[in-house]
Amino acid sequence: MSLRPTRAQVALCLAALLAAAACPKRVATREELDPDSRRRVDQAEAQAKAGNSSKARDMLDELPRDAQENEAVAEVLFKAAETDFAKRRWAEARDAYLELLERFPSYRYADASRYHLGLSQVELGEHAKGLQTLAPLVRRLPERERPRAAEALVRAAEEEKNVGAALEWHLYRASLAPDDRALQERTRRGVEDTLDRAPFNEVAKLAEETSPESLAWPAIQMKLARVLLHLRDRSRAAEALEELLRRAPHSIYAAEATALLAQSQVSSSGVQAKTLGLLAPMSGKNQLYGKTILSAVQLALEGSSVQLVVRDSAADPAAPRRMAAELIEKEHVLGIIGPVLGEETESAASEADSQETPIVTLSFAEGLSEIGPYVFRHMLTHRAQAEALADYAVLRRGKKKLGILYPSIPYGTELMTAFKAAVEARGGEVKGVESYPSDTTTYGPILRKLIPRASGVGGDAYLERRREIMESIKDPYRQKKALEEAKKRASAPVVTFDALFIPDFYRNIGLIAPALAVEDVITNICDPDDLRRISATIGRQARTVQLLGANGWNYNELVERGGKFVQCAVFVDGFFARSERPATRAFTEAWAAANNGKDPSLLAASAYDTAKLLRHIIETKAPTSRDALLEALRAKENFAGATGDFHFDERGEVQKPLFFLTIGKEGIEELKLDDPAM
Repeated sequence: MSLRPTRAQVALCLAALLAAAACPKRVATREELDPDSRRRVDQAEAQAKAGNSSKARDMLDELPRDAQENEAVAEVLFKAAETDFAKRRWAEARDAYLELLERFPSYRYADASRYHLGLSQVELGEHAKGLQTLAPLVRRLPERERPRAAEALVRAAEEEKNVGAALEWHLYRASLAPDDRALQERTRRGVEDTLDRAPFNEVAKLAEETSPESLAWPAIQMKLARVLLHLRDRSRAAEALEELLRRAPHSIYAAEATALLAQSQVSSSGVQAKTLGLLAPMSGKNQLYGKTILSAVQLALEGSSVQLVVRDSAADPAAPRRMAAELIEKEHVLGIIGPVLGEETESAASEADSQETPIVTLSFAEGLSEIGPYVFRHMLTHRAQAEALADYAVLRRGKKKLGILYPSIPYGTELMTAFKAAVEARGGEVKGVESYPSDTTTYGPILRKLIPRASGVGGDAYLERRREIMESIKDPYRQKKALEEAKKRASAPVVTFDALFIPDFYRNIGLIAPALAVEDVITNICDPDDLRRISATIGRQARTVQLLGANGWNYNELVERGGKFVQCAVFVDGFFARSERPATRAFTEAWAAANNGKDPSLLAASAYDTAKLLRHIIETKAPTSRDALLEALRAKENFAGATGDFHFDERGEVQKPLFFLTIGKEGIEELKLDDPAM
């Protein structure tokens, strides 16, 4: 049994000390230990130095009561805790420091112990406790230790979503190295990111409570002005900007504040009515996207009087928002096309919406159209694919029972969720759902979870059927045939659905489809001769399953990889270069002529259609203001594009029929949905 004082005993002792000096004021030294206790402490210390901190603390527990309060015990506890900390054993280090500080609050290395305790708490995700431990301590630490403590405080405050504390510690960290430009820039971005995540009421409260003398005040004031502009409260936004320029005329936000102030005081009538902006990654690792978009937009505007101003959204992390503002304020564009990448698009769209400028994005990212009424999105979404496939399977083909097999990656999980909801909304039923790691190469075990076998020849159903055959069929030949048929049925796959949705890419589909055949699941449903051969082989009518897929299937390589096992599958995409739709064919031919015979991609087609629509609006409706362009984009008039006839709904999302595709004898083909058989 341990003789170590309990926390209650320590607290009682401390209270008594303050009240009546009842506890002893002096802690005994190592020299005052009896020989046996000194030997045990030495052994514990050796264990601590050797890295066996837990063993060292256990040995201390065995000391007599009068030796427990000796300063030598504190020294060993400290060394044990430091060993755990150095070895990144955060939980053990935390417990050791807590014990040390509880038992020896006046220990000479108490601050060092609290410092490492706070760091351990942050590493363990105990962010509130880490803040509580480090905040009162950081300014009295040795200078060399303060940056690490400040870093931990920033991290803890951000994880706790404590905006005020995060700002304080961002700025304190920056104050430790005023000449470190990289740190100063990181601090600026950190402060802005923290404010971007804060709700408006908290930003407004911070603006009221923060002194203009605070280093964070200009960033808070700038954020407040942006939010007010987003809310269309131009007068209050102008007041905030004027105060920012008056109190902090030389801050890094001065130029932007001046521009926003000018913008808040004028209407949108001063635009170049025939000028569009394009914001896309023209440099860096994603420059291929940008160049594809630019080529498509230039092709759409060829021969028109519409001017295009291009900005590189990949120039630096702050570029999308800044360049969107530049296109609006300096180039006076009527509207903006792009960007395409999620983070770039969100910041640029927020800026455009705050300045009441229509922007048509080309991004897959969810939630973009929720930013505001001036934000549109012209790109294929997971929801659109799921709903189109559910319409086809449940409503058109009458397949009420569906299965889903999906990879555990965002593409797969998002499509799975959307498809399940779409099926159920149409009166269908999802009978089975199974996931798999995206790097899987052997699918048999996974498929058997989704499609189990019947109970086999040892099952009750088979044994009952065998008894019936033996009693009712006396002819040896017929009896043998009947028993063989019963055995086949007893081990047949139990398929509970009529169609199977697999939202994955062609590489994995090329492995999954043959694996389904191995499990006796027939997916080649449109070849009557093949179905008859299969039925004859298995001795029963083949049970077929319609395969369904998303745009990850639309690659010619799937035809070779999947062979006959993917024939007759149905999948969707937002574009099919070999479609016979007139607008699609015209665009494909024009693109091929300009790009060495290459087929255009979905991104190229979407960018082309976006620019073509804006050109059509400018040439036929001649909008002279951004609000007039907004009204035209929201008119819900179908425009014949390469990706189909489309318009934007009230949310700013594109609405159009998708391309339904299948795999025939000659490769990927477009389905003609007006055919009754389809």
